[in-house]
Amino acid sequence: MLKKHQFNTAIEFGTLAVLGTISIIFLISYLGSALYRNRDDSLLLIGLICLLYALYNGMISERVLSMAGTEISFSTLYKLKDFCSVACLGLLTFYFYRFKTGILSSMLTAVILIIFGAYLCMVALLPISIYGLAAPYVVVMYTLLLLWLLYQCASQFLTSEKGERLSTFLWYAALLSIMLYCLDINLFSISLKENMNIGQASIVLFSILMLFLAVLRFFEAYRTVRTLKDQLLLLDKVKDDFLSNTSHELKTPLNAIVNISESLLKGAEGPLTDEQAHNLAIVTGSGRRLTYLVDELLDYSKMKHGDIPLHRSSTDLYSFVESVMRMHSFLLGTKKVELINRIPAHFPPIYADGNRLIQILHNLIGNAVKFTERGTVSIKATVVQGKAEMRIVDTGRGIGKDKLEHIFLPFEQEADTGPAVAGGTGLGLSITRKLVELHGGTIHAESAPGMGATFILTFPLAEKKERNVPTLCRLPSLLQVLVIGYSGSKNQQL
Repeated sequence: MLKKHQFNTAIEFGTLAVLGTISIIFLISYLGSALYRNRDDSLLLIGLICLLYALYNGMISERVLSMAGTEISFSTLYKLKDFCSVACLGLLTFYFYRFKTGILSSMLTAVILIIFGAYLCMVALLPISIYGLAAPYVVVMYTLLLLWLLYQCASQFLTSEKGERLSTFLWYAALLSIMLYCLDINLFSISLKENMNIGQASIVLFSILMLFLAVLRFFEAYRTVRTLKDQLLLLDKVKDDFLSNTSHELKTPLNAIVNISESLLKGAEGPLTDEQAHNLAIVTGSGRRLTYLVDELLDYSKMKHGDIPLHRSSTDLYSFVESVMRMHSFLLGTKKVELINRIPAHFPPIYADGNRLIQILHNLIGNAVKFTERGTVSIKATVVQGKAEMRIVDTGRGIGKDKLEHIFLPFEQEADTGPAVAGGTGLGLSITRKLVELHGGTIHAESAPGMGATFILTFPLAEKKERNVPTLCRLPSLLQVLVIGYSGSKNQQL
């Protein structure tokens, strides 16, 4: 007899431990999801259901409470037991309404929750002899509720698709476990059974099934995310291939248009009237502008695949900056902007690819001029920690602090550019950062709205043995690179 008592006590403690542990797992998971701003209320509901069943099971035979040394009056214990029992069914009803569509309607859910809520108020406020009169009706009600949920889950299992059948079957098994638990508890309460071993095994099975369903849902979500990731990667590759192929296809006819227009402007087919020269200048400028945009797309595609080689050598920074600034000064038009080269004429050479340096300077100075209506755009350079540090400073409209990193993203432009400065692919600064990083340098921006902007970039200095290598031979290609990026009206002036 003693062994049997100890065995039953061990089972009750084990059941309490399992239910409590699983409820804690659900509650911790809920807190984790809330911490990452992806709150999952279903985890909270299941955790509370398991916790309430753990408390209810511990109060059935009073062995757990007596072993814990807790002295609670019979009336309080009875009320707590009834409260936990009905609260479990109320939470389960709300769970099915909230997360299992098509099983409980909003009206039926409201009626059930109102009745359960009224009964819980009676349990808390009235003596057992009074609220006990309504207990049989509540028992009938939650028995019918469980039967209805079982029927709905069975119907969903029979009509569900292949991928959803496992979760539907597990829900059916979980509800069946609750039914067996309720049946076993009722038989025990009217002394038709000596123990609740079957019921306790059933409620443990319910909790394990709930945990398995949560894990299954997590892996289904992971599989969905992985599938979406693969699809996005495929679409990204298709986009890159499309941009690359389209850019290559556009470059040949654009070069032909520009070259033919230039030859006509030079009088290859005879003298032109002023109107004809004006129209051809617009065609040439537009073609160069489109060619520049195509080149940006090609550079972006190459950078994504790490396919941009650098031909670095000792480079005279002052001469390159001076040449780029002269070109931009010529193309300022009516803008009252002064371009100033503050770099010393004998500044130490840097180790860079001349053509890519021109592209970097063109993008940064062009952006500074674009966003400066009046004032100055200046460049200065100093040696900091063994590297050349350039600062391109303008007195333009400035950039918000929250956008200082955003502007370096591909296909992104400052939101408040306005129609006067609209245009471009939004790749210029992204390509510039990548080119600077390929040289082993860094680039970042400092600015505030209305205070102008400063772009700070670094380049490695050339070693002494490389400083005698001639680099200015690349400068004649500068005109072609810079003219590309401007509109037809400014190219006409050129």
